[in-house]
Parts: sequence; C-alpha cells; structure tokens
Amino acid sequence: MMQEAGNRVKYFSFYDWNWPWLQHGFSTRQGGVSEGEFHSLNLARSTDDTRENVQENRHRWLKELKLYGHKLVMGEQVHRSNIRAVNFSSPALIPETDGLFTDEKIALMGLFADCLPLYFVVPSRLVIGLVHAGWRGTLLKIGPVSLKFLQELWGIMPSEVLVGLGPSIGSCCYEVGEDVVKDIEDRFLECIRFVDEAYYLDLPYLNKLQLLEAGIREENIYGSRMCTACLEEEFYSHRRDTGRTGRMAGVVALV
Repeated sequence: MMQEAGNRVKYFSFYDWNWPWLQHGFSTRQGGVSEGEFHSLNLARSTDDTRENVQENRHRWLKELKLYGHKLVMGEQVHRSNIRAVNFSSPALIPETDGLFTDEKIALMGLFADCLPLYFVVPSRLVIGLVHAGWRGTLLKIGPVSLKFLQELWGIMPSEVLVGLGPSIGSCCYEVGEDVVKDIEDRFLECIRFVDEAYYLDLPYLNKLQLLEAGIREENIYGSRMCTACLEEEFYSHRRDTGRTGRMAGVVALV
C-alpha cells in the first residue's frame, strides 16, 4: 500500500520504504500553479501548459522531496521495453527508453497519466529503478525484462528485488479492444473482465503476475490499487480526460 506524504505538495509513497539512502514518491495533481485542464501540478513539458508553469511545478515537487538540485534523469518513454543503466555522467533525457536503473546517487523520474509506474529497489545492493509500463510495454514484459537486466548487469537475483506498483488506471475504467486481449497469453486472461460486451484490463495485476512468474517473491511486491481515472481530485488521467490533461511524476532516488 501507499501512504500520503508531503506538506506543501501532496504525494504518495510506499509503506516501509523508509531507508535513509532512499527517497521516492508519486505526485498528485495538487500543489502547483497550472490552470484549467492542467490544474494544478502538471509536470510535463510535452503538454500545452506553459513552460513557466511546468518549471515552477517541478521546482515545488523536487523541493518537497528534498531533491531539488539533485542529478535528475528521465527516459523518453516510447511504450517499448528498452531499459538503460544511468550514472552521474548520463544526459538528463535518455532517448527511446521506458526503464531506468542506477547504483549512483541520482534521481530517476518518469511521467504518468494512467500508465503504471514500477519502482524497483534492491536494498542489498543499493540499486534502484523506475519503469513506465503501459499496455504495450506490459505485453512486451517490461517488468521481467527489467529483472533480467538487473541480473545480467549487477548479478542481482529476482528474489532480492522489491517492486512497488504505483497508481494507474484500474480495471474499473480501462476498456481495451480485442487487439489487446488477443495478445495476452492464456495464463494471464484472468486480468481481463468482460462487462456489457466490453473488455477491461487490470494492468497492475497483469504486471504483478508477470513479475511473480519471473521470480519476484509475492511479499516483495507492493501495490497501491489507486485508479488514476476514478480519483479525479488526486490524479490526471489521459483516458478520462480524452488526452487533454497533465502528468504526474514518479521519482526514486539514491541520496
């Protein structure tokens, strides 16, 4: 589960992830300066919000996390399964990348408005990661791909890894087409609900099942079960707002 945190800027963090070397969180839409459909803490420059608003919002968000001035790296997020390791010399934006990992004292940030943020923490090695998992990346098994990446690069076994599933659109709201359903493997079809002749995908549960199959211990998976489409006061939602909306941010950092 996740707990509410923050003073001036509200965000959520995972229970029990209170190590002194880690900072992490998932922002809400509250506490910023943006107006209209982007009200109020829009953190994405790719929207039609003003650059000045987004810059101020990012300043407030990172200051709340005590990460303002910390080295920050983001991925371009192209709905694939590309994973990269980054360090202090990496550029601020990594092209064509949906998953970032590091063992250095930097912050990893991703932008979300329905897709699932996957937070990876390896306490035994002080390695962290942040992964952007929409339905395309999930069907490409970006979670298991990340575990394989950890094992190949750092020799980390899945049993050592903790994964947090942040807020995302839930099966209550996430209607998908038959083209998505047909690409889901039979053993994972329990992640699909069929209601009133429509298919609904449980994106967090599908990722959880994939991670379990790849070797993560069930007790090492932390979920939020907060639906970004349902909770309009808390979150932006690309699906609910038909694309005219802002973005929340997920952050994980070694400090």
